[in-house]
Amino acid sequence: MTFALRRRTFGTKSVALAAGFLALFLLSPGAHAQPTVNFISNLSFGTVVSGGGTYTVSLGAAGEGSFSIYGTKGTTVYVTLLPPANMTYSGNNVPYSWAASYNSSANSASGATTFAGTTASFPLNTRINKTTYAAYVYVYGSANLTSTFPPGSYSGLFSLSASYIASGSPSKSNQLTVGATVIQGLTMSASGPLNFGTLIAGTIPNSISPQTSASAVAITLTGNGGQSVTVTYPSSATLTWGTNSLTFTPNLAGYSTLSQTKSSTVSSGSIVKLSGKTGSTGNYYLWLGGSIPALSASTASGNYSGTITLSATY
Repeated sequence: MTFALRRRTFGTKSVALAAGFLALFLLSPGAHAQPTVNFISNLSFGTVVSGGGTYTVSLGAAGEGSFSIYGTKGTTVYVTLLPPANMTYSGNNVPYSWAASYNSSANSASGATTFAGTTASFPLNTRINKTTYAAYVYVYGSANLTSTFPPGSYSGLFSLSASYIASGSPSKSNQLTVGATVIQGLTMSASGPLNFGTLIAGTIPNSISPQTSASAVAITLTGNGGQSVTVTYPSSATLTWGTNSLTFTPNLAGYSTLSQTKSSTVSSGSIVKLSGKTGSTGNYYLWLGGSIPALSASTASGNYSGTITLSATY
C-alpha cells in the first residue's frame, strides 16, 4: 500500500510539471509574451469643404495617425493593418486613400519605412526602459472631397494587430480613427450688375452707396452656419469702351441679416461670420456700391463696362 501511494504521488507531480511547461510554451513562444499595441493619435483631415477637392495629410504632418508597439528588445513583430473602406456619416461615404510607414529605431517619421501593403515585419529597437523596447507606425493619406457630401463628422476605424508569430495568432491589436468634419461649400449670388446709369461730363463724382442706395448690388453668401469667411476684392477696376477707360472704386458693406441700412463697411480681407449653427445652412449679406470720378468734358461718350471679382473663402 505504501509503495503504491508513492507511485501515485510521483505520477501526479510529473503530470503537473508537464502541464505547466505546456502552458508556458503556449503563452510565450520564444520565451516572450505578445507585444503591446498602443494608440497614440488619430488620422484627422480636419475641417474640409464639400466639393472642395482633395485634402492631404502627409507623413510627419499635423493630423497624422500613429501607434506604438512595445515588447522585448530586438524581437521581430509581424504587423497587419486593417483600414476602413471609407469615412462614413449617416449612411454617406467619403472616399480616402491611405499609406503607412514604420520606424523601429526612433519615434520619428524621418527615416520611416513605407508598408508595401497591409503587412510588415520589423524588430523592436527603440529603448523605452531597461526591459521594454518599441517600434512606431504612422498612418497618413488623402480625403477625396471633389464630389459633394452632406455636412457632418465622417469617420472610420483603422486597426493594427501585432504578433511575435508570423501567422498572426495570437496577437494584440488597437485602433485609431480616420476622420474629417465636412462642411457645406460656399455659394454666392448677386441681384444683378452694378449700373451707374447715364453720367454727364463735368459733374461731381458719381457714387452709389452700398448702405442706402437701391442701386447697390445685393449679394448673399451661403455656407455652413457659424463659419468665419474671408472676403476679398480689388481696390479698383477699369471700365472700358473701345480704347477709352474709367476707374471704378468699389465700396462694400455687409450685415448678418437682410438689412441694408444696418450694414457697415466690409474692407477687403475682412472676416465675416455666417448666421446659424454649425451643421446648418448660414448666410451673410453684402451690398456692393462704389464710385467713378467726375468726368471731364473730354471724356468720350459710350457704354463703359468692366468686371470686379469678389471672393469669399472659409
